[in-house]
Amino acid sequence: ADNGKVAVEKVLKQDYDIVFMDVQMPVMNGLEAARLIRQNTSLEKQPFIVSTSAGAFKDEIEECLQAGMNAFLSKPITLKALK
Repeated sequence: ADNGKVAVEKVLKQDYDIVFMDVQMPVMNGLEAARLIRQNTSLEKQPFIVSTSAGAFKDEIEECLQAGMNAFLSKPITLKALK
C-alpha cells in the first residue's frame, strides 16, 4: 500500500496471512495502522504483521510490538532474514 490508511483499508476488505508494515509511511504511520488492524479485525482473521524499518533500535522494536506487530525486520530485508 502507498500509505498506512490504504494498508488498513485493504486488510479490512480482504484477508491476508501476513502483512509487511513499514513504520514510516505517509498519511498514517505503520504503528497506528497496526493498532487499527488489531482493533478492527476478529482474532481468527488477524494477519501476522511484520514491521519493517531502517532503524533497529530496541525502543523502536518494542514500540512496534506494543502496537500489535508480531515481528520486526530491519531494512534492507534479505531472503535469509525471512527464513
